[in-house]
Amino acid sequence: MASSRGSSNGADWRDVTGNIVAFEAINGVQVVVSLTTADYHGRADLLLQLTAFNPDPTLSEAVALGSVSLTTSSLRLRTLEAALIHGLYMLDGVLAKGEFAKVLDG
Repeated sequence: MASSRGSSNGADWRDVTGNIVAFEAINGVQVVVSLTTADYHGRADLLLQLTAFNPDPTLSEAVALGSVSLTTSSLRLRTLEAALIHGLYMLDGVLAKGEFAKVLDG
């Protein structure tokens, strides 16, 4: 990814954007990522919240289809990209669970 553009130090914003765009396309959702800080055993930690919304512009209100929160320290994640990818996997599980529930409710 980043190494193909000469930024081998790590992922850049294009890599992160590509991950989100692919997730949105595969799942037919719009993803909103919120970043804030949290206390983790007396140290500052990064808290990510990812929420998937129905992207239908005809709806008068945004409909949240699923949401997950994670902190980087609790998962021992070292990069923002790793945290984002982990969060997307978690969010995918929440969305899948919602889809299975719809099928079972029939």
